[in-house]
Formats: sequence, C-alpha cells, structure tokens
Amino acid sequence: MASISHPVLQPVSSSNRVHYIDVLCGFALYGVLLANLIWFVCDIVLTPVAGGQLSTHAMDRIVKYLVVFFIDGKFITLFAFLFAVGFTIQMQRALQSGRNGLAIYARRVTVLLVIGAAHIVFIWFGDILFVYSLLGFGLLLVRKWRPGISMLVVACLLILLPRVTFISVQQVRPHDRPAQIAASHPKEAQQQQTLAAFRGSFASVIRRNVAIYWGDLFVGGLILVMLPQVFGRFLLGLYVGKRGYIYHVAEYTPLFRRALPWLLLVACAGNGASVAQEWAQHTLRLPPTTTWMVALRPVMEAGVVCLSACYAVWIALLLQSQSWAPVVARLAPVGRMALTNYLAHSLFYLFFLTGAGLGMLGHFGATVCLALSILIFGAQVVFSRWWLRHYRFGPAEWLWRSLTYGQSQPMRLTAQTSAEPT
Repeated sequence: MASISHPVLQPVSSSNRVHYIDVLCGFALYGVLLANLIWFVCDIVLTPVAGGQLSTHAMDRIVKYLVVFFIDGKFITLFAFLFAVGFTIQMQRALQSGRNGLAIYARRVTVLLVIGAAHIVFIWFGDILFVYSLLGFGLLLVRKWRPGISMLVVACLLILLPRVTFISVQQVRPHDRPAQIAASHPKEAQQQQTLAAFRGSFASVIRRNVAIYWGDLFVGGLILVMLPQVFGRFLLGLYVGKRGYIYHVAEYTPLFRRALPWLLLVACAGNGASVAQEWAQHTLRLPPTTTWMVALRPVMEAGVVCLSACYAVWIALLLQSQSWAPVVARLAPVGRMALTNYLAHSLFYLFFLTGAGLGMLGHFGATVCLALSILIFGAQVVFSRWWLRHYRFGPAEWLWRSLTYGQSQPMRLTAQTSAEPT
C-alpha cells in the first residue's frame, strides 16, 4: 500500500486567490485611511475653537459631513466582513485538502493578536487588529452554523442594538464611574490634554496610546458595544462566504441589482440621520445622549451596514464591466498587502502627526486630511503594484505567515512562485 503523505501547511498561492476580495480589500483600505485620519486629527484632538480658527474651517465642515455620510464605519465594516469571508475560505480549502485548518487558523489569529497589541502600544491606539483577532476565535464556535435566516437575525441584533442599549443604560445609571469621569473632564479639556500628550516624546505617545485604548474601551465600557457589533459583521461575512456569493459574483448579479435600491434606501435614511446628529452636536452642542439621537441609533447602524453592502455590490458590478474592470483591478495589489499598508498608515500618524516625528497634530483639519489621504493611498497603489512584481507578500504579510506556519516563507518571486498579473 502506498504511504499517505500529509500536505505541508503553507500560504495559498497567488493563483488561488479570489480577485474580487483583493479589489474590495484595497478599496476598503482607502476608506479606513481617510476615516482614521479625520477621526484622529479632528475628533480626538481638535477643539471646536481651534478648528474654527483654521483657514479651511468652512470647507472642513463640508468634508466632515461628507465623511460622516459616505465613509465613517462603512469601510471598517467591509474589513470585518472580509475577515470572516477569509475564514470561510480557509476552512473550505483546508477541508478540501484533508488538512486540519483549525490549528493553523488558531495560530494565525494568535499571531495577529500579538501584532495588534504591539500596534496599540508602540504605534497607534486606533488599532482594530486586536479586536478582530479576539473575535476571530469566536468564529471557530460558529463555523458549523448553517447560513440561514437565524444567522442573519442574530447578526442584525448584534449590529443594531448594543449601542442604543449601552447609551440607555448609561442614562439610567448616571452616577457610575464612566459618567463621573466624563463629567469631570469636559470634551474640550480632554482634547487639549490628548493633543499635548501626542505632541510630546515617543514615551508620552506610548502612555497616551495605552491610556486611550484602556480608558475608552475597558473603563468607559465601549468594548461592550464594539465586540458584539464587530461579531455581527463577522456573521454577515460568514453567511456570504458559506453561500458562495464571493466565488460566483457574475451568477448572483441579478440578485445584487434587485437588492441595491433597497440597500440605498436604508443607507440614505441611516446616514442622513448620522449627518443630522453630527450637525446637532457641532452646531447646537447637543450631547449624543439626546433622546432623538438615541432613538435613531439602530437606523444609523443599519445605514452604515447597508451603504457598506452597496459599495461591495458596486465593486462586483464594476469588475464585470469591460471598461471599468481594469481600473478597479488596480486596487488588488493594495488589497493583497492590506496588513502592510494598514500598518504603514499608523506609522505615518506616528511620524508625521505626533511629537515622535514632525508633530503636525492640531495644525490642520479635515480638508488637508482628505488631500493627504489621496496622496498616501496613491503612493500605496504604485508601491504595492511594484512590490508584488518582485515579492510574494508584503513585509507584514510575510512576517504574519512565517510566524503562523513556523518557518520562514520564501519571499522573492521565482518561476515556481509566480504572481498573478497586477
């Protein structure tokens, strides 16, 4: 009898990648860059008084409203969705090859957990990798769940209800510790303190990174909102992955076209409410706990997810267009190097915005953020395309895979490890 050979665990070859996922991931990366830039530069450290003194103030407000409607929350939703889709693909391929995919997946998210923790402490507090890796273990618990109505219902409940529940509980318990902290530190004072800390030394930046992440997520209780909402998005990705929509985009185009008007309707209502909230908070100085804002939270959350779905559908349709497919395909190399490019964004924040580098925080607003995001992402499109002509992975992807598989992965392209066209 011939001996049974056990397949060696190794990364998927570029020829087996799903092109649509790479393109959608690259598209999402730009939205994450712009959203994070404006959140850090404007929301975290720029007080209304300081913002009003900028020469670009009027345009900054317009850009901010547009970002709230079209950008905020939508692209991080796409990333969560794609994370879960990737999980289903890994499990399916492991099953087809006769491998135990659970062990390699567990190592994969463990390594990502470590990368995320280091990212939070030493580079930037706005990390999402740590939460994704934590919840990535949760996907193992639901991996055998059939993609039916029950999965969609649970996903919707996890996405729509946690924030409104959290705010309502905070209002009922006005004397708990997070509320006392908020009352004793008005937002403007917190912004000034945070700006001073980030304009300080690298050690000061590290301390503030840890303080914000621990204070907001754990002491402030936002982790109770983030975890269920992100996992709800994971369930949507799991549903789509198990249904096979990703593999047969052209086949499901009629379904996508029928769903698009309804998705747009909810997206406009929800994101219109978000813009109204932004205007009321900035102009009227109303708190986010105002009754009508709390009541509209589920509508806003639904708007975020539905506009994210619209973006995913539009990318799918563009990839089927003879004229548009080559244009959007240029995003694929950026998506294949998503981890490297995402971490590069954070390095830019560290060395351009904080006192560890040029210390530009507080000197500009949303309009300049928009211009910077276009320049940065344009450079990443060019660089990623060039890099993948010579190497199999981005630098961060190489490190992630090497640690996951327990051996250094071949980096340079050879005749045996050719890349797909970029």
